[in-house]
Amino acid sequence: MTVRTIEYKKIRVDLFLTGFLHFQEELEAFGKTVIPIVREKEAELVNRGLLTPAGVLTWRRGSLRPR
Repeated sequence: MTVRTIEYKKIRVDLFLTGFLHFQEELEAFGKTVIPIVREKEAELVNRGLLTPAGVLTWRRGSLRPR
């Protein structure tokens, strides 16, 4: 899930609709397990210059520029 989430983030998808059978328990588990990993991966991309806090950087005419 986290790898796919980052790939979606790279193409500017920033909203996911999710469904949970046992809403409260599963939502808490998602927040404790998945979200921290996604934030960590986002930080890695920011450090590598592939992501900015405002969005994804893309190649345009040989250089990286914000979309």
